Amino acid sequence: MAVTLFDSFHEVRKSACNVLVLIASQHPDAFGNKTGIFLKALIPSINHSHSRVRIAALQAINGMVQCGLTANMVAAHLAPGVKPLAFDHTTTVRELFFVSVANWLNYKDRSKDEDDIKACIESCKIPRFYIPELLPLLLVGMTDVSPDLAALTLTLMEGVGETYLKFINELDSRKGKDSGRNTEEDDERLMKETMEAERKFLERQKEEELQWAEEHKRAQLAADQLAEEQHPLAAAVGPGPVETSSSSSSSSSPIELVPQTTTVDALKDLQLGNVELGVDHQEFLSAENYETKVHESDTIRTMTMMTALSDVKNCEEFPLQVHEETTTSHMMTSDTNAAVDLCESEKQELVSVVTTVATDQEGLGLKDASSPEKTEETLQIQELDGDHIIKQSDIMLSTAAISTTEDNSSEDEKNETEEEDHDDKNDLDSEGLQLSEPDKGRRPGGAGCRLMVEAFLEPMISPAIQELRQWTAPTRLGAARLLHTILMLAEGHAVKHLDILIPAFCSAVGDDNATVAEHVIAAVHVLGFHVSPKNWLPLVLQPLASPQSSQPHRANVLVVISALVYRTPHKAMKRQFVEKLCNGLYQKEVCCSDHLAVQNQLLSVVTNIVKVAGNRCHSSSFKLFVLLLQLQSAEGLSRVQAECGVCKVLDMLAKVLGMESARELYIEHIHNLMEIITTGYKGWSSGLPGKLLFQTFMRNAGDTVGPYLKTLLPLFGSCLKDDQDPALRISFLQLLDDLFEKPELGDSWSPLASSIIGELLIPCAVWRASKTAAAIRHAAMVALGTFLRRDLCTEVGKKDSTIIVSKW
Repeated sequence: MAVTLFDSFHEVRKSACNVLVLIASQHPDAFGNKTGIFLKALIPSINHSHSRVRIAALQAINGMVQCGLTANMVAAHLAPGVKPLAFDHTTTVRELFFVSVANWLNYKDRSKDEDDIKACIESCKIPRFYIPELLPLLLVGMTDVSPDLAALTLTLMEGVGETYLKFINELDSRKGKDSGRNTEEDDERLMKETMEAERKFLERQKEEELQWAEEHKRAQLAADQLAEEQHPLAAAVGPGPVETSSSSSSSSSPIELVPQTTTVDALKDLQLGNVELGVDHQEFLSAENYETKVHESDTIRTMTMMTALSDVKNCEEFPLQVHEETTTSHMMTSDTNAAVDLCESEKQELVSVVTTVATDQEGLGLKDASSPEKTEETLQIQELDGDHIIKQSDIMLSTAAISTTEDNSSEDEKNETEEEDHDDKNDLDSEGLQLSEPDKGRRPGGAGCRLMVEAFLEPMISPAIQELRQWTAPTRLGAARLLHTILMLAEGHAVKHLDILIPAFCSAVGDDNATVAEHVIAAVHVLGFHVSPKNWLPLVLQPLASPQSSQPHRANVLVVISALVYRTPHKAMKRQFVEKLCNGLYQKEVCCSDHLAVQNQLLSVVTNIVKVAGNRCHSSSFKLFVLLLQLQSAEGLSRVQAECGVCKVLDMLAKVLGMESARELYIEHIHNLMEIITTGYKGWSSGLPGKLLFQTFMRNAGDTVGPYLKTLLPLFGSCLKDDQDPALRISFLQLLDDLFEKPELGDSWSPLASSIIGELLIPCAVWRASKTAAAIRHAAMVALGTFLRRDLCTEVGKKDSTIIVSKW
């Protein structure tokens, strides 16, 4: 049976899977300790190109889970093996997968009442949840590209959390009562006994597998030896018809042949596990004893791993192994090159699969039972206390209703693949986040879901972060979606893992795949809403000011800071946090950067600070003002961003500080600002940030700079000297021309007419050879013409200017 699961013909694989489903539903104990062998054989079919083969393999795996798997099998084979189905390009496959995972997490037990829960605990039959291994597979579905499927997964998660919470509450109540049966000594003794029993079982299981392999090898050698013995006998007969009857063979040769059916039957028995086992092993693997042992182990593991259950410290944890996702391209991306209809037989088969999944949903209470979309294959639903549930065996029998009609036509296979490609286009047309924003007042999941995520947060976050660094885009997308969902449910408990989350997000936010970056930013929004700035500020400011950080990395860090601030509640953004954040942004490596991405993201951060902090940024208003002026003077930003965007933020800053306009910001900070913008002017060149900041300030300050014009004349004179950079001289002459055009500065320029004309403009207008000198003369004459045209030269100024001009 295991060999047929590797058959190249898809119908053979589906038939083999259906046989396993029937055996698991009718005789769950028939597999014994061979469930792991069949599970390993089923995993490769998960990556098959036909969706029906993947569905059949999932149904067979569902049967293996029903028969019982150890924690090692779940962690090492089941969870990593079926993970590609969470990103399957066919909606039907993903839908059936999430329903199956929910059932593996005991979704079907949600209807149990208090008495049933007590009975399970007293009989040491607490169901095993496998939360670190299986819960991430279900969490991914909450951000599925299909809104309906995302809503379905959310409902499944709430059901799983409800079941989990019932057992948690009952165990907590028993611990609080201190009845004497659940003392720490009893728990420790029972834990040791259970761990010892499981250890012995694993040893026996390993011995049986080795024994089975040796017997299989001996049987294969016997079959090969038999074939070698038969070959010379056939050659001795010579040409002509060969007798095939057993009597003819026995009469013509003295060699006694071993009947071939004996060897074949023995091989089948060995492969199916129908080998006579020892008495002890049979007793341990009996249905009742095996279930008792497993549930005894579940009792201790559940009581010790859930933080709210027990104080036992040395319990064995479920092993968690991180496996690199080996998903083929057809599992996560869509091929858009083919479009042919299915043949009639395969269409009927697909209808049966869709009907089965829809019926499963109806039985699980996820669809309205009165829906008109009923078929003759509707399952028998059992109603308990108003909740509609369905047994695991019913699910497996219903999903086994796929047609097994054999049709080996290559045209049918082509039609099937092309229809799936057509579904890919419909499923992947819309990409979007299905979770509500954290500040909308709606908490996704339930108390049980959040409790599960909280208890197993680290075992789920660490593998997701490792996958976020993989080189394949689908793997990174899945990890980003998972982290988004985990943080939505973990809420404030994620603060313990910020030291690994923040660096991972700072790297992943610059992903080439826009969808990955979108989900990363959504996850950062969740952190900003639930985590106080005092926890994440040190982690984001350190790489921002580090000399080893590259400019693209600084831009990524600013994106994360902007997203964190954007979702931070107003009451959480206190004054000291605003000051600390502004100090980090005010550093030269950040505010004076000429990198376009850094400038854009810095503007975004400042905008969000002003919006979120409001009047709490009053003590940091000067630094915010300088940052905005620096961005306004940046040459990398477009003129629209520099003028409209920054001016809008300046008006917003003035408004939150209780001012009427941005002009009051200039009046309040101009004295301190003049000292900063004029520092080091003797060493300015055309592209230095200090020179750009000064010119931007002068052009936008209006009449507030009038009283300071006289003190600024030495600065203009120094920058207009003949030995200065020609580009610097031309830019200052153009600045003077712009300032002369401002009517509000007319009264301030008039007393300075003689100095301006005689000391600044006329020396630049003297003829010198070269085109560069001609450009300088032109700029000087334009500024002089504007000065005279605006009638800024008084009678006294005209006389003094005439004397100065006559000297030249």
